[in-house]
Amino acid sequence: MITIDNPVDSPDAALIDHWEEAICDARILSPREYYDAISNFGNRVKHEFYDDQVIVDFEIPLSEMIGNFFDHLKSATSGYASVEYSVKEFRRCDLDLVIFHLNGDPVDALTFLVYKDKARKFSENYAKRLKEILPPQLFAVAIQAKVGGKIIARESIKALRKDVLAKLYGGDQTRKDKLLKKQKKGKKLMRTLGKIEVKPDVFFKLLKK
Repeated sequence: MITIDNPVDSPDAALIDHWEEAICDARILSPREYYDAISNFGNRVKHEFYDDQVIVDFEIPLSEMIGNFFDHLKSATSGYASVEYSVKEFRRCDLDLVIFHLNGDPVDALTFLVYKDKARKFSENYAKRLKEILPPQLFAVAIQAKVGGKIIARESIKALRKDVLAKLYGGDQTRKDKLLKKQKKGKKLMRTLGKIEVKPDVFFKLLKK
């Protein structure tokens, strides 16, 4: 048994017998009027009403608690709820290791452990977000999500187009074609050699989402 606290450190799939994840017991205390909004948080075990308050007990994976859970709770209850939780056990689960590639290069910081039945949807949504957030380059950028080397989602960012004919007023078509051909060749070289820099603000924006 080994503990993984970063998906990048996951061993080869052939060496994995099964995955287990931390499951939490959690309790939300909220004004009664927000019961409907919080009743589907995690796997609800029970609830009790006390005058104008409600206490909801539920199970939830630790990975969801440390994600956007508190933002969702604040939004659902206008900030009037409180929550406490503790890890109660590790439970067997089916996970996929999703690795995002930018122009064929895997990105460690964009590597995730995701439930198998949610991996494709997660990857499609994440790829779309990356397309929105990553700045355009002078060459086209391919965004691919892979599981076990197989592509399960992809998006592409179009290259910034530089007008190489801007300084040509009239002129013969042969010269224009030559410049366009040179530009095309240059972009192909950049696409082959270029590395995509993923700045910290990209991850902040993804986390906010």
